[in-house]
Amino acid sequence: MNLLRYNFFFDINQFKNDNVPRQKCFVPYDPFEELSNEKFIKIYRLKKERVANIIDIVRQNQPIHTHRSALDIPRQVLTALAFFATGSYQTDISLSKYSLMKLFNFPGIGCIDCTHIAIYPPPLLHAEYPEHVFVNRKGYHSLNVQLICDADFKIVNVNAKFPGSTHDSFIWNNSNIEPLMRQIHNNYNGKYMLLGDSGYPLRPWLMTPFIDPPSQSPQEAFNTAFCKARSMIERVNGILKMRFRCLLKHRILHYSPPTAAKIINTCVVLHNMAIIDGVDDAEADQVWLDNNAFGIIDEPATNLNQPLGRVDPDLAAGRLLQQQIVSQTIILQSVCSAACVINDNVFNIIVE
Repeated sequence: MNLLRYNFFFDINQFKNDNVPRQKCFVPYDPFEELSNEKFIKIYRLKKERVANIIDIVRQNQPIHTHRSALDIPRQVLTALAFFATGSYQTDISLSKYSLMKLFNFPGIGCIDCTHIAIYPPPLLHAEYPEHVFVNRKGYHSLNVQLICDADFKIVNVNAKFPGSTHDSFIWNNSNIEPLMRQIHNNYNGKYMLLGDSGYPLRPWLMTPFIDPPSQSPQEAFNTAFCKARSMIERVNGILKMRFRCLLKHRILHYSPPTAAKIINTCVVLHNMAIIDGVDDAEADQVWLDNNAFGIIDEPATNLNQPLGRVDPDLAAGRLLQQQIVSQTIILQSVCSAACVINDNVFNIIVE
């Protein structure tokens, strides 16, 4: 499913930042010739062929500004990529490898979560985006960005329109993906769903964990498997921000919210290009940061018990599907246990 159709063509010259002193960025005269493939990926996070393709696309869509910038289009693109990768106009990057996580046997088509990208405080009384709505629950200014990833670590949906004070569930309920997932669920007999945390509303097309399940219960086992599967979106969020460090909390995007959103969307597109091209994951194994650095803020649960007779029908259907998955897991475990007994007592089969 190609849920992400984002046109990332924009005027690179708009990254003129009046909030910080200007720094000169050193870009080799011809990095395609002077840099090895390894060094090139270390600086720009993408292969040379992909960057050349981006330059061609931008050249076709970028108006020529003879009076606004001394940089030609290739160097503008390279400067932007270097900034996305480091959050700075200076290059100070180290490269390491990051092993891929095994896939988990859990129903679903993708994982959803929101992540906070720190931004410079907007004007206090701005008509469209006043400063106070961007202050998140951790007390800093941010955009609350919805991400959906697939099993290949690609980001198939990004929504960077909402300020940091917005709840994850509000973003979901006001996104284009919510009705699309409802439609997919109905068209394919409920076979597909997203996996979200307890901050999202439980629906048949958006599965969430049980709230405080009893210890050693089937529901707790469900939550364990669920969290392992859903951890993929946290891994993707980490890879994205380590690959393009301008998105890390301590770097802070010194731009207006609309421009910051464009930077975020662009980094997502470039991340997918890197995945498609097989570029090694960024250096997240040796330089691993906590949830706070990655902008992950746990939201209050939204699926707490409702009085009988007043339960939302979609929530009721979601709970029913939750229980069905638990029941299927119990049946599967029983069959496996029985097979082991038969194996031990009768057939003496070697199971690898």
